[in-house]
Amino acid sequence: MQSFIGTLGTRILVMLFTVVTVFLNTHQLGADGQGSAALIQLGILIVVSLSNFIGGGAVVYLTPRMGSAPMLLPAYLWAIIVASLMYVFFKFTSLLPSEFAIHMAALGLLQSLFMFHLMVLLGKEKIGRYNLVLVAQAFTLMMTLALLYRFISADIFEFITALYFSFG
Repeated sequence: MQSFIGTLGTRILVMLFTVVTVFLNTHQLGADGQGSAALIQLGILIVVSLSNFIGGGAVVYLTPRMGSAPMLLPAYLWAIIVASLMYVFFKFTSLLPSEFAIHMAALGLLQSLFMFHLMVLLGKEKIGRYNLVLVAQAFTLMMTLALLYRFISADIFEFITALYFSFG
């Protein structure tokens, strides 16, 4: 019951931080900037979704049975391959803004590795740590973005910088 309440609280906090982040983007960047941010996030999502074929949910099942070490190299290599291929795809197609191709691929790689390690925590049943990392990432994104917009500039590249910082 305690982990359920902690997880519920985590989801509520992450949702709250995400809503504040969207409001910050909309207020500071306007509709066009928020549209660019959404397209960048779509590119990241594509990379993460493809990377999760090897470094995703199966990690939760396999971690208690074989440990995380044997899965580390294949998951990292697959994430790097996917990010590299998606960089080329983003760069030379008009599906998403090609000027952000390197950032979508690199951030997709970072988030894929982040998700792999989150799945390891779940596989080891370290729910408290899993929840803490999720909240810390969402909070870091929100606060970094607020600080960058306040003290640097309201620019899509500040959003990208905040994403690097929060997943790094």
